[in-house]
Amino acid sequence: DDSALYWYDLALAADSAARSARDGPARVIAAVVAAADRALDAGDAGAADDAIAALGAVPDGGAEIERLQRRRAVQADVAALLRQGAQRMAAGARFEPAGQSALDSYRAALELDPASGVARKGLAEVEQAILGRALAAATEDAFDDADRLLALAGSVLAGTQAQLTARGRIVELKTARANDLVARAETALGAGNTEAAEAFVERAVSLGASGPAVDAIDARLRDARLYGSLVPGQRIADAFVDREGSGPDLVVVPVGRFEMG
Repeated sequence: DDSALYWYDLALAADSAARSARDGPARVIAAVVAAADRALDAGDAGAADDAIAALGAVPDGGAEIERLQRRRAVQADVAALLRQGAQRMAAGARFEPAGQSALDSYRAALELDPASGVARKGLAEVEQAILGRALAAATEDAFDDADRLLALAGSVLAGTQAQLTARGRIVELKTARANDLVARAETALGAGNTEAAEAFVERAVSLGASGPAVDAIDARLRDARLYGSLVPGQRIADAFVDREGSGPDLVVVPVGRFEMG
């Protein structure tokens, strides 16, 4: 006769229009349910049982009782999986090897108990480990690995802010690397090393490089393949091999078609 629910009932009897009194039972249910969920997450079976029993005295608590009872029924199995996940995290097996990682343990725990806050926290820690590895791969120019790891993080937790931040940083690193490769291609072309220039620009394009600078390099590479070290319109004269002087001037003619006569 001294519970919150008791006093809400008295308040409603005195004034059935009292808003806070009408909302009171719902707040009681929410508080007891939250206490039960916390107890189940902490592995405190006694406290969880007490909270579930208390809900039996609250009107409209039936649906939550059924959900909590389902959580309670699998608590032992979930607790074992959570312990296994923590052990694997401590051993460094965060998301590898497949089938024997903390990721596998936490996923199995969530499959049994979708409301497990501890399992979700474990997945968040796994996500951080994956994103850390992805950023490390990007700094080492292993962008394919970085993209694969980003996709794996997305399969662990969907669309988190941590993933958006990591993806943005990887895009920055990729763009900087692509620009560096374009600059190196230009330097190689200036030195007449078309093979190196072609390799640099191909790698830059694979990382998303585009625009006038890449187009200009492509044009110069095409000219180098067609004209060697010459350019269309250039005038040249071959030196004689058997005497002083050189032959008549020649003009490098662009590849293409023309009408004669």
